[in-house]
Amino acid sequence: KDNDSVYIDKEAIVFGSLYSEGGKNIRVFGGGTIDNTTEERICENCYENYTKGTLRFYDCKDIKIEDIILVNSSNWVLALFDCDNAVIDNIKIVGHWRYNADGIDITNTSNVSIKNSFIRSFDDTITIKAIYEHPSVVENIVVDNCVLWCDWGNNCEVGIETDAPVYRNIVFKNSDLVHNAATAMDIQNGCGADISNVTFENLNIEYSKYALPMVFQKSEEQVFDAEGKMG
Repeated sequence: KDNDSVYIDKEAIVFGSLYSEGGKNIRVFGGGTIDNTTEERICENCYENYTKGTLRFYDCKDIKIEDIILVNSSNWVLALFDCDNAVIDNIKIVGHWRYNADGIDITNTSNVSIKNSFIRSFDDTITIKAIYEHPSVVENIVVDNCVLWCDWGNNCEVGIETDAPVYRNIVFKNSDLVHNAATAMDIQNGCGADISNVTFENLNIEYSKYALPMVFQKSEEQVFDAEGKMG
């Protein structure tokens, strides 16, 4: 609830999840582990508030998540819906194997800083979404100095759900994308939002033998041929 701080000692493993709806000034910290193994996935698309994942926030403001390890989520690992002003600093997301275990989903949320973190997700690693239940704009999001590992899906992604009037001022920078599956950097506009000022800056990208076939642009005139390469 409002003004709650959850401290998890570095030697502790807490089984379950943390959830807030309408909370303000929330902090989760301490160096310990939150393990969501015991939750069964019961939803189809991960939007509903009766499923939790590891950390889930709806309509919250002023959130700080620091020095925490998140493992074995039932679906999206860390999800923000219609929130404002969140700092995610020095977290580790590891040990995920269940379908739709996205790392961090920023959904109809603004003023977010994700930094100094290691994220290995089974599905999309960091994805910025908007869905019809939450019509707020999406703006002022910075991902900085992170190590990102995507096992299946997209690594740094805008979309594909973009049911918001505006997306703007989104930056992925100074990070290492050490394993990429479908796409390393991705903008998909599935719902017609006005998207502007999206920057990918100073990213070290490693393509592995496990990645899907990639096409490299070698000239300004080269046009991408999607036939046989999308699916």
